[in-house]
Amino acid sequence: MQSDYSNHLIRHIILSSSVVSTLAGQTGSSGSTNGVATISKFNNPVGIALDAAGTFAVVVRRRARGDHAQRN
Repeated sequence: MQSDYSNHLIRHIILSSSVVSTLAGQTGSSGSTNGVATISKFNNPVGIALDAAGTFAVVVRRRARGDHAQRN
């Protein structure tokens, strides 16, 4: 998995076949909406944490008002 900062997406990349797919977010549409797949919106995601069950949390850049956002 890879965060796509400028497009506000979480991507899945298969290096052996050069296949890139979108797991979460809406291309070019920033926001802070919790949800699954393309319902989710992120504001410049910068990191991803993955647990043993396959659940991932997304870390987004610091917002203008000074808080952090992290969602599952």
